[in-house]
Amino acid sequence: MLAFVNAGVTGKYDDNNLLLENLVQLLSKLPATSKHGKQLTDALLGQLWTALDHPPQTSLADEFRYRSADGSGNNIHQPQLGAAGSAYARTVPPMTMQPPNQPDPSFIFDSLMARGKTFEPHPQGISSVLFYLATIIIHDIFQTSSPDYNINMTSSYLDLSPLYGRNETEQLAVRTMKDGLLRPDCFSSKRILGFPPGCGVMLIMFNRFHNYVVTQLAKYGDTVL
Repeated sequence: MLAFVNAGVTGKYDDNNLLLENLVQLLSKLPATSKHGKQLTDALLGQLWTALDHPPQTSLADEFRYRSADGSGNNIHQPQLGAAGSAYARTVPPMTMQPPNQPDPSFIFDSLMARGKTFEPHPQGISSVLFYLATIIIHDIFQTSSPDYNINMTSSYLDLSPLYGRNETEQLAVRTMKDGLLRPDCFSSKRILGFPPGCGVMLIMFNRFHNYVVTQLAKYGDTVL
């Protein structure tokens, strides 16, 4: 706690000391009703937010009113920053050599997906639904190109591209182009079909929720405004 306070005063954090990781671990052990836990959490989030560089809230030009389908133009000073089809950025040196050939799919499945003969519940009681959502999030920001492993085929933003698509062509394919509706019970990413069915179920739920929201907006939007 003293180290956290000192870091907040000086504004200097040493990631090698795992200060934030240890603090998060401490907070997770406190009961949800802990008054001190809430105060510490608010202080931690406040310091993290303050330490970030914040761009302007908006830019006054017609071309910046909406973000493009592939994520380009999200940063007006670097229009291709985080856009789909951009190269990955490496922040640490590679530690292992990447083999030229892809591993056998059955080996990957048996190593990661196969449950085995007995079911063992998660020690923390975590539901498998969490991992379905995690899979969608991962594919929302990482979709490596097969021909070139240096290229990310989706944007670096959490824009639910597995549902809506990575570019304008894919987005038009899942939209009805009427009243903001999506085509019923569909999603854009074919890669999701190779994952546990729960991932697809969650995307279909997002699809239905989207259509519910736009239907309600069309019905009551004028009243609300």
